Amino acid sequence: MPLATGRRDYLKQAHVQDTDLSKGIAWWQLRDLTDAVEAPGRPRPKGYEKGWTTQLGPYEGRTVNGVEAFLSATDGIGLTDEGGRYTATVQQLTDGLAELRARTQGPYTLGDAVRSDEAESLTDFADGRTAFLRHWPYAYRTLHQSLSDAQLGVAPLPGRAVLGGQNLALAGSSQRADKARELIRFLTNKESERCLLDAGFAATRESAYTADDVTCGAARTPGAASPSASPSGESADHMPRDDHGRPEYARTILLPALRRAVQRPRTPFYGAFTQTFATELGRLFSDDPPGDAELAADLDNELRKVLPD
Repeated sequence: MPLATGRRDYLKQAHVQDTDLSKGIAWWQLRDLTDAVEAPGRPRPKGYEKGWTTQLGPYEGRTVNGVEAFLSATDGIGLTDEGGRYTATVQQLTDGLAELRARTQGPYTLGDAVRSDEAESLTDFADGRTAFLRHWPYAYRTLHQSLSDAQLGVAPLPGRAVLGGQNLALAGSSQRADKARELIRFLTNKESERCLLDAGFAATRESAYTADDVTCGAARTPGAASPSASPSGESADHMPRDDHGRPEYARTILLPALRRAVQRPRTPFYGAFTQTFATELGRLFSDDPPGDAELAADLDNELRKVLPD
């Protein structure tokens, strides 16, 4: 589930009075804050280049950014129905492309974003090249290893946000079905999900965020090596935490964002969909991009080839 991460120190340097992003931020506000950082005559932060970056390289990251823009532009109307049938109209695709273009326009978006994946965009933000970053929850912990809480803020992604993560499945013909079920139960029980949250990832059980009596027992195992411990014995974990050891933003920002998040298109032909979708969207970031209406018509034609309707 993506989040918007921002450099509070950049905003303070730009004389922005309220640098608390936790209340949420709209895309127009993000652009206004970028304009404040880049105000004429104002010294820019060292290494700063553009307002924000994201993952627009030719892979699943481009698909996710595109789906988020499309769902935001169409008030949550998806590209497929629950049965996996293609349901979008050319007008809906046109609106979605216009939204994606607005989000990624040159004046505000780092040029390298069109080639970036998760690791590259995270590095660009950590290096100070942008004031904002769209990323996944694990970035909260990673960034706090080099940036302080005074420098870093986090907010739900403006508009619609798409869920990430992995699925667990059991083959009906498995000869080790009992062991597989046991593993799945362990990986998804309340304690394991709390461990996942404590490590900086998005847990799938609500109890991990709300039940104070559910804790991560692995962290208390006698003699167990702490993944956040340094050779000197001091904690190397700089992620802010609440009174119960959770990431500080987990209950107030991450959980509400997860409740509002949406899924990617449901289809047994997802591989064909994402390849087609990402390829067509790539034309938007070319040196000579087509107009929204032209690209929407082409995208509609290509999606109809790979998805049933």
